[in-house]
Amino acid sequence: MDRRTTFIFGLGAALLITVAAVPGRAQQATPSTQPAKLSLSDLRTKATAAFEASDYVMAMPLLKDLAVRMRNEPEKVAPILEQIRVCEANLPANTIIEGINAPRNPHVKPADGQAYEVALQKLGNFQYDPDKGEIPDDVKALNGIKVRIKGYMQLVSESDNITRFQLVPDRFACCFGQPPQIQHTSMVSCPAGKSVKYFPDMVWVEGTLKVGEQRDEGFVLAIFEVTANSIRPVEN
Repeated sequence: MDRRTTFIFGLGAALLITVAAVPGRAQQATPSTQPAKLSLSDLRTKATAAFEASDYVMAMPLLKDLAVRMRNEPEKVAPILEQIRVCEANLPANTIIEGINAPRNPHVKPADGQAYEVALQKLGNFQYDPDKGEIPDDVKALNGIKVRIKGYMQLVSESDNITRFQLVPDRFACCFGQPPQIQHTSMVSCPAGKSVKYFPDMVWVEGTLKVGEQRDEGFVLAIFEVTANSIRPVEN
């Protein structure tokens, strides 16, 4: 069996975690637009062309990715944010973009011993009302399975020797816009006594999924939580 090593840093020393690659892992379809794989120059060219052609469905995810990748250049990000606002203003509320709000497909629980690789938005591919607290049965059935998901670390309280953080799908939303919906995020906890350093770029998280509302004084804090056995940067 192929094996992979992953380092989780914390508590002043490196923790070496070895994870066996799982055969038969579910694969997700790749969206037709793949901005993360474009060079910055090509991304800018493609986003500009789509925006100038009034193809707002194509332009908006490209512009969002461009804003994230240029977040350290505020003077250049400002006009990109304005273009994103134009896209949002010209798109009907029910417009489907990159499958996030596409018609819902129920989840199929993987076979025992297999890990479920799934995008955060697709994991939470349902409408959630915190007052009703309704989670689809097929989502509840994923409780306890092994998952492999990727996203950005959003700090909860700790900034160093991090033991718990929120995984979000889009750095843009965290930095510039509205936060993602609760069902499109996941809490991540390190094993007891372990911690991880902060990664500013996208990370892979592998571990055991817990499904269920976590409430505090009536507020829903999370629907999903992963107890991680591997946290590592996504390789470009």
